[in-house]
Amino acid sequence: MSSGSGGSSRPPTAPAAVALASPPLSPAIGASAASLAPSSASSGSGSGSASGRLMGRPSVSGSSAAGIIAAAPAASSFVVLPLRPWNSVDTKPASAAGGPSRTTSPVPAASPSPATMDPLAFEDDPAHVAVDVKHVPIAGSVVLFAVLGAVIRIVVSGGPSAVLAPRTHAIGATTDPRDLGAHAVTWAALASLYVPQLVGCAVMGWVVQGKAYLSRIYMPLYVGLTTGLCGAITSFSTVAAVSVAPLVVHDGWKSGYPFLFSLILLTTALSSSYAAFRVGTNLGALIRGTGFPVADPDLGAAPVTYLPARFRGPLSARDGFTVAVGAALWTLAIVGAIVTHAAWGPTDGYVQLLLSLALAPAGALMRYALGAGVRAPWGTLAANLLAVAVYGGVALGTRERGKEAAGYAVAVQLGFCGCLSTVSTLVNEFNGLAPRKGAGYLLVTCVPAIVYLVLTMGLPVYLAAEPESSSSS
Repeated sequence: MSSGSGGSSRPPTAPAAVALASPPLSPAIGASAASLAPSSASSGSGSGSASGRLMGRPSVSGSSAAGIIAAAPAASSFVVLPLRPWNSVDTKPASAAGGPSRTTSPVPAASPSPATMDPLAFEDDPAHVAVDVKHVPIAGSVVLFAVLGAVIRIVVSGGPSAVLAPRTHAIGATTDPRDLGAHAVTWAALASLYVPQLVGCAVMGWVVQGKAYLSRIYMPLYVGLTTGLCGAITSFSTVAAVSVAPLVVHDGWKSGYPFLFSLILLTTALSSSYAAFRVGTNLGALIRGTGFPVADPDLGAAPVTYLPARFRGPLSARDGFTVAVGAALWTLAIVGAIVTHAAWGPTDGYVQLLLSLALAPAGALMRYALGAGVRAPWGTLAANLLAVAVYGGVALGTRERGKEAAGYAVAVQLGFCGCLSTVSTLVNEFNGLAPRKGAGYLLVTCVPAIVYLVLTMGLPVYLAAEPESSSSS
């Protein structure tokens, strides 16, 4: 070929690489892209085969994953090169990594067993993303979000006055069995039955879709949002207690209407909670910009491996900050409850709320311990049934012990039992089970809880009403 300007048949050299989307190019991939142009120009027909090999991987849009386009001069075709997705890590040179430099590979290498995996050994390895699960910072995050979740539950239920209001009210002393035993469930009780469960389950569905993303950023953040926040907003013990309210009042057992009403309350609460969970899981598709980044499988993203949970181990500055904030918030709630209790006593409504906030982290931590120590869904089942047992036992033990005992009972039921039990995790685990197993899971959770609360909360009312009914007859 002549070197003159008019006789050259070599096509003009195109830019080596054009970035389509963030994140920025890593040095290794940028170098690979820049080396395409000279090799393609010198190899002639060989550039077509190289281009074909690279074009074998499906192209990726700039909005869903990062990629670069390199111009192949001989064939005038575009080559899509995979860049690192969100859950791979930056490559480091040999001086920074302490060994030979590594580049991001489209195909991840086989991950070793989690039991033999050191979280620090693969922190700069693009083929392994190890998430270290440490109980101490997770507990701090659960405490922090449990207090916030309990506050949100009180607010969305209608405020302190609505939370502390009676769940039933008399609608007239009539002989018509259609009056539900001369009592009806209050609007405040219905608000506490539905609204917190809808909010907590919707948030739960949204958060679980970003588990891989959030846990890679900070594992205590994900556990705090699910176990702490959503678990404290929703409360299975409250759902069960409000559902049996028509049955635990005077004359509530004399007709079939209260039984039907209780069944309607329970089924609508659980079904609406599941619907809210499903809306949360599809929120990213419904509203643009609300979804979490998802690794494109065509890019060969490094898988996230969760290491065995442990108590020991060094804490980072972020871990220490999480524990400090959680401990400070819990301490503030305890101090506030002690000071206001000494000033106004347990009969004051705001004192009861502060006592419940002081007890809320204890319930959330116990639920986290049960979930971590027992395989799902048995940990959640144990937490829900234990919360219902404490709820009914406190109601039975403080029934005729005065207003002070009733004030303490409200604090235990609203704070400890409310955060020990959960509907959001129940719905999440139900969603992951087969239909028959899911139905069995709901039955073994709901039936014992309803029967127990009817016996502990309703039987004393029935026994006290019998002498009155026999004497009047």
